Amino acid sequence: GFLLLPNLISSEDAEHYKALLECDHSKYANAYIDTSSISESSLANKSSEKVVFNLHNKDLSWFKLFSHPEIIKILDVLLKQGSYNDAEPYYLNNISARCPLKGNSGQQLHIDSNIPGLNQCIVANVLWLLDDFSVGNGATCVVPRSHNLQTYAPDGKSHPDQVRIIAPKGSALIYNAGLWHGGGENI
Repeated sequence: GFLLLPNLISSEDAEHYKALLECDHSKYANAYIDTSSISESSLANKSSEKVVFNLHNKDLSWFKLFSHPEIIKILDVLLKQGSYNDAEPYYLNNISARCPLKGNSGQQLHIDSNIPGLNQCIVANVLWLLDDFSVGNGATCVVPRSHNLQTYAPDGKSHPDQVRIIAPKGSALIYNAGLWHGGGENI
């Protein structure tokens, strides 16, 4: 349900994208943080993380990252498999960035496909690591093979098989969006 591709972009490129995110976060953060009607444990609560939505309309250099040839090669197989003649086109959606702030307690394990246990991958996520991912800084956790389960992750629970993705900046993680995953605690 997931594949880690180490060192796809240079450290300099990762720093370039981080600088873009810092600039855009400072411009748009106030529009993203309204927690008045959202519970503290909700995935929609962005008060303990930096987020930037709609990267595609912030800077054209993001398209270089989105269309990285190694990523496209994998998505072409993953997302076309099971479609008509295994050749239907797919599209880019939900283009955002998330960085848990120090003290963030981590996310609930969840899926992004909205429908658990599908036979085909209908949504895939590509997570670009613009910092080194470590146990201490909120690295993403995944539960291998959970994309095959026809249930949602239980609320407030970790899973004994969950794996923390530890990798250097410049890497990319591709995963079936039906895979149980969540950001880790940032200490």
